[in-house]
Order: sequence, then structure tokens, then C-alpha cells
Amino acid sequence: MEQEINNHVESLIAIERTKSQVDEFITNLDDIREWTDDDKEFLESFKRIYHTGLDQLERFINKLDEDGDKLDESSILYYKRQLVIGPLAAFLPQYTEDKKYWLDQSDVMGVTGNMGGSSNSSPVWDNKSLNVPVDVFNKMPEFMFTVISETNDVINSVLTGTFISPIVNDNTLPYIDKGPQSRIDEEYDKGRNVKPHANHMVKDVELAFDISAVSADIFDKVKEFLVEDSDFRLFAQSKKMNPFKDTVSKASNLIVNRGYTKGEEDLSVATDLFGSQFDSEDKMAFELLIKGDDKDRKFKLRTVKGQLGSGEEVKSEPIKD
Repeated sequence: MEQEINNHVESLIAIERTKSQVDEFITNLDDIREWTDDDKEFLESFKRIYHTGLDQLERFINKLDEDGDKLDESSILYYKRQLVIGPLAAFLPQYTEDKKYWLDQSDVMGVTGNMGGSSNSSPVWDNKSLNVPVDVFNKMPEFMFTVISETNDVINSVLTGTFISPIVNDNTLPYIDKGPQSRIDEEYDKGRNVKPHANHMVKDVELAFDISAVSADIFDKVKEFLVEDSDFRLFAQSKKMNPFKDTVSKASNLIVNRGYTKGEEDLSVATDLFGSQFDSEDKMAFELLIKGDDKDRKFKLRTVKGQLGSGEEVKSEPIKD
């Protein structure tokens, strides 16, 4: 599953007061974004918490426990974050005990399972190591991927070159007795250090092989602890997600058509997400032309120049002593 940070629930929270209200009075909801009935019901339940108090907090946590699989991971993380930093945070422990989605966790859990390719003790001839923990690497901005890769290319070429010179090319004793070529060949199998060779600080791949053998078991243990169908979902979301490239929480100038009744007539008005009358680009560019005896003046009403009412260019007037 593709990992992403989205503003799915934040957009809905700006529009919805209750599920029935948003279904009845937002006339272009499907054009804005697709929200399920479950999305709307969870949001209504969440908003009621700060109107009715602890009983509703307990109901919301129970609803999350029973039907949380109907929400996307970003929405669950959003609700949890708001409750943890909210005014009722002190009451969470008594309501969340043994409930799904509330186990203490961190995306560094299972970090050992990703160490195979990050250690300096990794192959020189077969491939190269990251020389940075995998979990840290996965959270970096994209330009850092290139920097680290190019840096490791240089380091590897220097190391390989210095290894070739005294051990491979200079086949005088005692180096020839250390079986340099066999150690290179064995790196592709089990590592150079499978046989004594009397050389210090020689890179090997034993750790990479060992970690590869137990990596799946490590994450199985994490999955077993967190419960696969609930808390592990949130763990996997945080573990794999890169905040620099997986974010799709982008602001947009959406038109929300809100219905209302005037007398017996049903009308609709275009607003932004928060209910203010929608300002289009055309409205923002509107100019008022006033003809005068000496010259005509244009007023851009939504600018400082237009609001000052002079129709003249605004000049900087530094403060003088």
C-alpha cells in the first residue's frame, strides 16, 4: 500500500458540523473530495466530544476500537493527535486501556531488522552500504539520497583501490598466503571472515547475512505485539512514510456550494472551505474606473492602493526625526 500524509479529514472538518448537515446543505460535496458515510460519522462523533464531554470521549474511543478499520491511517493519526494534545488528554488512559490503535509505539520499533545494508561491515565488491541507518535514510529529503550515494561511491572506490593495490596486485609473500582472491570470491557467499587471514580492519558481510536471516522474524514480533489489523497499520504508515515526499496535504482554493433557504426558495452560495464568500481570481482582479475632470483613476479595491481611495501609486515615506 502506498504511504502518504493526506488532509482527508482536515478538509472535511472545515465543512462538516454534522453528517446530516453536510449531506443536505453542501451541494457539490462529491466534486470536492470523496468522503464515505463512515468518514462523516466519525467526524461528527469527534466534534461532539468538546460539546458533551467525557461520555462522548468514551463513545468515540469505543467507536474507533470497533470500526477504525473503516478509516484511513492518516485520519486515525489525526484524531489521536488532537485528543493527545487536547484538554481531555488526562482522561485518555482510563478509556483507551486494551483498545485498538492506542498501544504505545514508535517507528523505530524493528530498526534492527533494517540494519543489514546500513553497517560499515558490509560488502566492498558485491555492493555498497548506506553508512547511515536505513530508518534515518528513509526519512531524509530526496536531495540527501543523492549526496549520500555519491559520497559512498567515492569512499568505496578509495577503499577498493587501496585493497587491490597491496593485496591483489602485489602478490608477494606474505599477502599471497592470505588468499586474497578467495576472500573476494567468498564475499558473495558468506563473507571474507569465514577463514582466518591475519588482516585487521577488513570489511565483511557476516552482519548483513545474519540480519537478513532474522529480519522477517523481527518484524513478525513487532506485528504480534502491535496487533496486525489495528496498531500495526499505524506503525507501518509511520515506518515507511517519508514526510518530504509522501505529503499530499496541499492547500487548494476550493469552491464549496452551501445551500440555504430564503422564504420558500432554495438557494446556493459559493464559499471557501471555512464558509466565507468565495473570492475568485476574477473578483480579486476587479478594477473600479472613475472618470475625473483632470484624469481617470483605476481602483483595485482589494489592494492597499485601492483601499486608500486615491487611485494613485502608494509611495514609501520613511519616518523622519
